[in-house]
Amino acid sequence: DEAYTDAFIREVDEDVKNDNLRIFWKKYGFYVVLLVVVSLTLAVSFESIKAWKIKRDQAMTNTYISTLEMKSTGRLSESLAMLKQIAEDGNGIYRDIAKLQIVNILLEQGKIEEALNNLAQIADDSKVNETLRSAARIKLVSLQFDNMETPRIKELLFPLEEDKNWAPYAKEFLAMAAIRDNNFTEAKELYKQLVAMPDLSDDLRSRVQDIISVLDEE
Repeated sequence: DEAYTDAFIREVDEDVKNDNLRIFWKKYGFYVVLLVVVSLTLAVSFESIKAWKIKRDQAMTNTYISTLEMKSTGRLSESLAMLKQIAEDGNGIYRDIAKLQIVNILLEQGKIEEALNNLAQIADDSKVNETLRSAARIKLVSLQFDNMETPRIKELLFPLEEDKNWAPYAKEFLAMAAIRDNNFTEAKELYKQLVAMPDLSDDLRSRVQDIISVLDEE
């Protein structure tokens, strides 16, 4: 009797589960099917997009390598044309590197004004990779220091003072600008900050200490 009762309870329980499943399917079956279809579509789309991005990046890599080969063999005009194409149609780091490479080729070709204009655009473009943008700022100041006004130098270099990779260059140029403006107190403070940096090269540290000694005499 007990075994029969247990079997009967299990059968009833199974019937209830089946009834509940039928009710659930009747009510939500369409949405379940829709969810499965959407999930499969998204999975296929993700894999397709992933494959497309890999293929695109590989093509961009090959194109960029070709520009470097052209540049190394003296085919500057061809390399420049291809780099301009990457800068216009490319994206991400390759686009930004192409912009800097364009500047280098223009400098080699003696097109100084065009190179400096391009460099200024990179330095002021917040969409450019921050590391490359910082490099462009330092390069722009180094090339135009004699003719660049101090406010513009500060505008370009102040954001780099807290960056351990670029701070030595930024502080040195800012100190040089202060000396040019006869602001020796500001220059000495910047040089002291520079010489206190732990990762400063021995040559630069020695040179800065000599400059501080001269400023103290002044």
